[in-house]
Amino acid sequence: MTDVRDTIEVIGTPEAISGNDGNEKIPHSSRRLYRDSDNRFLGGVCAGLAAWFNMNMWIVRFVFILLACGGGFGVLIYIVLWILLPEAKTTAQKIEMRGDPVTIENIKESVKHEFKTVKDKMNL
Repeated sequence: MTDVRDTIEVIGTPEAISGNDGNEKIPHSSRRLYRDSDNRFLGGVCAGLAAWFNMNMWIVRFVFILLACGGGFGVLIYIVLWILLPEAKTTAQKIEMRGDPVTIENIKESVKHEFKTVKDKMNL
């Protein structure tokens, strides 16, 4: 039962994964804005915005650095977004953040990728 709870915590509930009441047959893509804790430097705001806009996260980070140097406005925006944006914790949320439809195939690929990432970090 513990394994089931841990799996639901990582993947999410079936209702959260499907996002519908069972009447919808075709999975839809809905891009959602989250903080990306997997690629974070501080809070994951820039990585989340980069996933939202489908661009390189270094460009977003560079823009925030320019805004921070130009009067500190970037620091204020970053802190506000850090507070307001939820963190993408489940696999379904991470898939939504990229704008891909939440399907079993995408969840499987995402879990494989996360497993490979953890395995590579342990081999260092």
